[in-house]
Amino acid sequence: MDMYLLLVTCLAIVIVVLGVSWWKWHAFISLTVASLFLAIMSGLSMDKIVGAYETGVGSVLGHLVGILALGTILGKMMSDSGAGMQVAEFFIRFFGIKKLPWAMLFAGFIIGIPVFFEVGIVILLPLVISIHKTTRQNILLIALPVITGLSIVHGLVPPHPGAMTAIGIYNADLGRVLLYSLVIALPAAIVAGPVFAKWVHKRVIPEGEPELIRVSTSSKKLPKTGISFFIILLPVLL
Repeated sequence: MDMYLLLVTCLAIVIVVLGVSWWKWHAFISLTVASLFLAIMSGLSMDKIVGAYETGVGSVLGHLVGILALGTILGKMMSDSGAGMQVAEFFIRFFGIKKLPWAMLFAGFIIGIPVFFEVGIVILLPLVISIHKTTRQNILLIALPVITGLSIVHGLVPPHPGAMTAIGIYNADLGRVLLYSLVIALPAAIVAGPVFAKWVHKRVIPEGEPELIRVSTSSKKLPKTGISFFIILLPVLL
């Protein structure tokens, strides 16, 4: 029986992966279908399935709704104010053009801490395209470290929903999880970001030019670098 449940659980995970990557379903739809498949194959009756689904979703969203709402607001503030762009440009000035992959990695890593992956992409993509057009370097050398920094923080580091859900399930200490996740995430981001980008950009040359151009910020004053970092790191400080 235990092996059967383990097999069904693995199939449910496969449904989630295929639903998002192959069938192009929304992640919520994929998770719902996989949950129903797991419940039915486990032998639960329909009334118990509904109750279990409501309890599970409600318990997860109960302590995440504030994080989701505040994260969305913070992302909008960073995008409109230019705080994210200011932090990214700080790292570019600090590392220099010759070390662009490292600059873009840390920009994505820091900006990705308080905001969702998609929001970080919206904030940093115009800068990636602008640097690409200015330096004429392979866009993979610039974009891959950004995506790596954003995605690995989103998946491992609180206060992102996935990490917060795991913390709630296992009653873990938030401070320790934050520290340990950074210890794990940073080396992984270095390997998957600048190191991999240095290797792949000589072997893969994207064809065509991206159409998106950088949004001009000359008409408005960007916030100072210190304030920008404070806004981004505020959730961690709290």
